[in-house]
Formats: sequence, C-alpha cells, structure tokens
Amino acid sequence: MEFPQPLIKKIALNLLVAAIALLIGLITIELLLRIFYPQNLNITQIDGERIFSHKPGIETLLQRQEFKTHVSISSQGLRDREYSIQKPANTTRIAVIGDSFVFGFGVEADQAFPKVLEAQLKAREDRNYEIMNFGISAYGTEQEYLLLQDILKFSPDTVILSFSPNDFKENIKYSLFDFTNGTLTKNPSKEVPFSLKIRNFISWHSHLYSLLYFSVIDNSKATSFLIKAHLLNPPNVDPATDFDTLIFKNEENANFDYALWKTRALLIEINRFLQTENIQLIVVIVPFREQVDSAMMETFAQQHGIGEWEVNSTKAHDLILDMLKAEHIPVIDPLQEFRLRNTNNTFYYSIDAHWNAEGHKLMASVLSKELQKKYVIWNAQKA
Repeated sequence: MEFPQPLIKKIALNLLVAAIALLIGLITIELLLRIFYPQNLNITQIDGERIFSHKPGIETLLQRQEFKTHVSISSQGLRDREYSIQKPANTTRIAVIGDSFVFGFGVEADQAFPKVLEAQLKAREDRNYEIMNFGISAYGTEQEYLLLQDILKFSPDTVILSFSPNDFKENIKYSLFDFTNGTLTKNPSKEVPFSLKIRNFISWHSHLYSLLYFSVIDNSKATSFLIKAHLLNPPNVDPATDFDTLIFKNEENANFDYALWKTRALLIEINRFLQTENIQLIVVIVPFREQVDSAMMETFAQQHGIGEWEVNSTKAHDLILDMLKAEHIPVIDPLQEFRLRNTNNTFYYSIDAHWNAEGHKLMASVLSKELQKKYVIWNAQKA
C-alpha cells in the first residue's frame, strides 16, 4: 500500500515542525535553568587509565543543602591556579593528592586545606611555597598512584598523600591493579566508547541534562533505560562487602583484609616510586566525623546496626597507621587534635560528611606544625 505524496509531505512537515518546536522548548528550558536554577555540571571526563579525571577548563557551581560553592578546574586539571612546569627559584613545591577532602568538597578553592597551608607557610617563612591541589573527589590510592605520572612533570619536592578510611573500598572498586600472591600488577587501560564521550560532552554543558541525571539516580527503571541508551554511564558496582560499616566495626572479613593488604602494597609502591625520583612522601590520615564526634558515631552505629560492643571508631585508622609506621613511611595523624578541639561536630557539615571551612583550617594548622617539626624538608634547600 502506497501513501499519497501529499500525505507523506504533510507528515514529514508535521514531524519537522514538532522537532523544531521540541528543540526550541529544550533550548528555552536550558536557558531558564542557567539563569534561575543552575545545576551542578559534571567536572570530570571519562578516563581509560584512571576511570575518570578532571575536565580541564570547566567551571560550575557545586550546591548541596548546606553549601553553595564555585568550582573552576584549571587547564592543567587542578582545582587550583595555573602553575609553570619549571619550578621557580627559591621555592618549595608540595603536591597534595587525595579525594574530596583534598579537593575541598563543600568549600571554596582557597578554603581547602592545601591553599590554607600554603598561606600559613608563606607567612612563617622567608621562602616561597607552592602547595598544589591535585585532589579529585572519589579517588582511591590506585588512581592516586597513576596520577603521580602527571605530577612528576612539576618537579615537586614532596608529595602529601591524603588517606581516607573509605579508600579501602575504593582500592578494590575499579581493579586498576591486580593483587595476587602479594604482587601488584597493573591491568590494561579501558577503551572509552564514543557514545560515552558524547554523553560526557553533554554533561559538561547542559543544565537540563544535569537536572534529569540527578532526578533519575534513585529511579532504577529510568536509570536502567538511560544506561542502555548510553545517556548515563554504567555504574561501577560497589563491592558486595559493606566496607562503610566495616571501617568502624570489629568484625573479621576476608574481603576487607584483601583490601587492607592491597592498600599496603600500593602505599609501599608509591613510596618506592617517589624515592627513586628523590621526592619525599608524607601520608596524612583524614579523620572521619564519626571518629571525631561521639554523637555522630552513635548515630552511624544505630543506622548501620552496629552493636555497642562491636563499635571501633578507629579501626581503619589504627590499621593504616600501624602499617605506615611498620614500613617507615612518614605519617601525620591529626585525629587527636580534631577530637581535642571538637564541640558538637565543629569541623564537619551536619548532613554532608565533609569538612567545613573550620575543618580545613585545622587540618592546615596540624600539617603546618608537623611539617616544620618533623619533616623540615625545605631548610636544607635554602642554602
């Protein structure tokens, strides 16, 4: 059966008009969102080597219930200013790597502890300091190890690696390295499909896309459809083991032990790698609010069904601290200072678990004192 040509033309014209009307509608919504209800744009790009990395040159707002901050990523991929590749004369350059606590999730860039530390050191010394913020939210030790290749070109004197208790989970989530019989082996990089590159591009620019993205995260059916349509990234499935609970609970678990020993191997390898480059490694352990504030720990235990007799708020902290000391890797532990100065969750947001500006100030203060007291790495360079 053949349709008359006039009918076909009419249908085609109607479809074209509908498509144009839809396009105009989407553009109008996009503009209205940008003006009146801006969204959190994606600041990362898919990375076959490290799963994801910062998108150079992107700017957006990062807004939650308790804060609204501006995020700007430099052309070098840092939430920081631009740096010369050549280290300036009479300068000590320190690269800080880690997750959202280093990145400064919830505060402005100059309030994040690397920049506060820089200001404090400059005020106390007659030498110039550059504290470079390489923090990327949700990074684990695996990704930080691979990031070191990018850091080397800046010739840092020291690398400060920020270790968070949830890094145990992150270090087995992506399997960037295989860990068998005590040996680390890097797994091959993954090719990024073109469809996901397109999705990535849209997520950097479209406020409407971001609104839809966050609106369907909790809708499993909608999420499943969008993943199949390559409009969302397929999720990296969290390990079946409940690491979020195990870092605070006295319980034997083979998967947790595997993550622990893999993390140990990663830190040893990072230290060895930096030693061959004549770069000092210092690890700083990030205290979680449940470790600092007893009321927060009590709430967490109730929500996760941890009995009072099972609670060990410093379990993960003690394991990594003992491990670093046994391997003679320099470590700074600010937990007691946070506990001493805490009153009713002073240093963290109430809903979001990250540091507020006061938390970053305290971390910078602890680091400044400890660096000057224990690791006077720059005095020898002044001569």
